[in-house]
Amino acid sequence: MTRRLAATIAGSLMLGALTVSAVFAQPPAGAQPKAGLGGPLDPNAENPGAAAASPVFAPPPPGPTLAVATPIGEPAFRANCATCHEPATGRIPDREQLRARTPEAILDAITDGPMKSYAEGLNPQQKRAVAVYLANKPFSAPSQRIADNMCATHPPIRMTPSSWNGWMNGIPGNRYQPNPGFKAADVGKLKVKWSFALPSAAYGQPTVIGDHLFLTTIAGPIYALDAKTGCVHWRADSAVGARTTLIVEKRAGASPSGWVAYYGDSRGSGPLGIAKYHAIDAQSGRELWSVEVERHPFGRLTGSPVIVGDFMYVPTSSFEEGGGVRAEGCCTFAGAMVKINLKTHQIVWKTRVMEPKPTRRNMAGGQMYGPAGGAIWMSPAVDLKRKALYVGTGDSYTEASTDRADAIVAFDMETGAIKWTTQTTANDNFMTGCPRGPSCPSGVLGPDHDFGASPVLVSAGGKDILLIGQKSSQVHAVDPDTGRILWQKTLGAGSALGGVEWGMASDGRLAFAANSDQLAGARGKPGLVALNPLTGDIAWRVDTPKVECHLVATPQCRNAQSAAVSAMPGLVFSGTTDGRLRAYQAADGKIAWEFDTTAQTYNTVNGVKNQPGGNIDTVGPTIAGGRVYAISGYVGPGVTGGNPVNVLLAFSVDGK
Repeated sequence: MTRRLAATIAGSLMLGALTVSAVFAQPPAGAQPKAGLGGPLDPNAENPGAAAASPVFAPPPPGPTLAVATPIGEPAFRANCATCHEPATGRIPDREQLRARTPEAILDAITDGPMKSYAEGLNPQQKRAVAVYLANKPFSAPSQRIADNMCATHPPIRMTPSSWNGWMNGIPGNRYQPNPGFKAADVGKLKVKWSFALPSAAYGQPTVIGDHLFLTTIAGPIYALDAKTGCVHWRADSAVGARTTLIVEKRAGASPSGWVAYYGDSRGSGPLGIAKYHAIDAQSGRELWSVEVERHPFGRLTGSPVIVGDFMYVPTSSFEEGGGVRAEGCCTFAGAMVKINLKTHQIVWKTRVMEPKPTRRNMAGGQMYGPAGGAIWMSPAVDLKRKALYVGTGDSYTEASTDRADAIVAFDMETGAIKWTTQTTANDNFMTGCPRGPSCPSGVLGPDHDFGASPVLVSAGGKDILLIGQKSSQVHAVDPDTGRILWQKTLGAGSALGGVEWGMASDGRLAFAANSDQLAGARGKPGLVALNPLTGDIAWRVDTPKVECHLVATPQCRNAQSAAVSAMPGLVFSGTTDGRLRAYQAADGKIAWEFDTTAQTYNTVNGVKNQPGGNIDTVGPTIAGGRVYAISGYVGPGVTGGNPVNVLLAFSVDGK
């Protein structure tokens, strides 16, 4: 073993170890942030704390872009990245789009994000230099600590009828709040009650249990806030970070408080890629136990679990889609569902949707495997009557034949056996950076039309129907007994960034799908559509309004309707990538309320002044306890207006 490899593995094991500790007090007076990398090759050597500290500090006030000298950044970019970004195609950002990002976001993408495989040959100083070179600005200085603004008291957790638990707020997956705590007629009176600065570019969706709000961030902190005021009950620090939405339950004897919250690592770290699910005491934030659910260098956990009785069901996903540039070969990941016994903390079964096997040698002599891919990005829907779990799977990474990529898959809840598979797009063999890389799939690349959304199980006309939206812009209805397609409806053009990207909702009468069509150009039809679940007929459609853009983080302002949709009696809430949050009347689609989250800045309850808003993407609004919670700003592949620090907004009637 070489010294460099040994050091890399040792460092990866240190980074991969998850350390979660509850915080019940402010940091000690005079406490300083951890030092950054520093050293003679560090482009921020004069400010060594900037890199490590930037995710947990507010950015400096907006100012002009700075020219930054990066003597090693440009050659490292040319050698490792330029073949994909100059020229860029599809969803790959070009140089202008990359300049709109922060160096923090670029560093995250090439260190543990989707560009990890492209930067495997770079040392930490080179990665930081590339980030500064591409962003054309330095890392943010630690000018202002985000305070924890601790609550004066920490009352016990109490479940209420108006809680919103997990990604879908219910095992059928309908993202519906039957008891919102305010009337649909009062939606026009919604105003910001409080705002909270998030030290993160990505995060989970807020879970609200009574007066407690729980939230994960990819930067590391996991929060329990007071849902009424935004003060902090506790903060737990994850070494790896998380973007899975927390799910909370009351389980006698399982924790000192009797309440448990569960979340998954955002990604595995290092060559081993160990990703775990964690149980913490929801009252204190202290870790109770963890279990390894995935071991792969590019594995990650993105979908929130579901809990049925004494068992939790967890999906797994990955970033190996970026492996086309790897000379040593690709691809060995396959999406899986995992069943965990919550009493024993042991895995009951783990079922992968495919099994990669050696296939051929690539042009560089590296070993290729397949079939691979089929990542499961979001939560499964649960069917208690049929004892089944339903998921949508991601695209294929290789040309090896499979019918379980871009597919709807049903699992037996008891055994983990796959009951049926319905593939909706065949041969969607896709990798970023292709066809130029040595490990790209042979033949024609697929359109990257995988499933990112959870299925929705509804009852209509006396029968059960399983609905799911796809990035192709199609909504599919299938028979949950057999997987037979009942109807399909095309809402737009579809693209690598959606179509129906992150999630539908249903009030039992209609199903609501937001169509993104980001990157679809003039063919795109972004908007919100209401469908009859029984027939697929469109009840109403509202195209996304084209409005003035106030995003500060990017010159590219798109009105894609990408984020997951949330519903309540009489209303449907949906956000757009230009930062608008809207409420639509469920009956006819009329816009009943609109708020531009980027038209103002916020003085947050945790001490950040003039915090800007950003795009609304991926996570949907949470409706609970008379309030609507939405997050403004998300750094994702669309380069559409996320910030290094983003903001959680709590809306209530008249701001009360």
